[in-house]
Amino acid sequence: MTGKPITQVLNSLSGAGQQSLLRFSLGLDRLITPDRLRNYPLILIIAGSLGLLAATIIRITDPAAHGAYLPDYLAHWTGGRLLWDDSQNLYDPRTQSQVQREAIGTSVGLSWFVSPPIVAFFYAPLALVPYNVSGLVWLVLSSALLVWCILSLAKLAPKLMNHKRKLVILAVLAAPPTFELLGSGQDSAVVLLLWLIGIRLFQTSHPLWAGAVLGLGFAKPQLVLVIPLVLLATRNYKALAAFSAVIAAVSGLSLGLVGLEASVNGQAPYLAPFI
Repeated sequence: MTGKPITQVLNSLSGAGQQSLLRFSLGLDRLITPDRLRNYPLILIIAGSLGLLAATIIRITDPAAHGAYLPDYLAHWTGGRLLWDDSQNLYDPRTQSQVQREAIGTSVGLSWFVSPPIVAFFYAPLALVPYNVSGLVWLVLSSALLVWCILSLAKLAPKLMNHKRKLVILAVLAAPPTFELLGSGQDSAVVLLLWLIGIRLFQTSHPLWAGAVLGLGFAKPQLVLVIPLVLLATRNYKALAAFSAVIAAVSGLSLGLVGLEASVNGQAPYLAPFI
């Protein structure tokens, strides 16, 4: 979209209409002050952190009533555990539920593992230790990756970080996805890490490595569908070839881990919107 249609819309307004729109815009501008940009994220961070701490304590002490501690991570931990114990039933809900009951020590709502088998392979080492200990390790690792991603913006967006570093950090820490990451144990920090590394490799003229790193995003199939389209549209064929090669290799490894039928069944939730 260019500026022409917007200009036509503005020109179509009467003088009074343009004055009203201008007053409305100025009113919004007055609401956005440096103090509010600093203080509101701080309030959200403090309130969110206290709520997150309380919810975590409650879940650890009484998972039967309030659900599991780091429920998204519990799903991935379950996948890793089943890869050791019963890979053929990796996507069986009853088997997953049994593993989770034994791990938590009580009955909890099922945290369903539906990621590709290669994701279970990634989490398998973390599944060798008790769940609560493993969850703490994952929380520390995710927090470290989040910090690394924030610091990496100094190279990806140097002007922004030079002039607005504190505001950027506050905005990231106050964002809902950050609390989902720390409260649910999501793997979004890992995915963000891959995207940032891939973008950085493009910036430094390493398209083959960039495509290969982005291909590892296969761990989240719904997030990588747009990547080959973008690479094709921009005629970045080297990156597209590397991306496709990594996807093929990861898919082959997934099939080798659990077989074709289990892999297809496990990816049904991702494939359903396209069937």
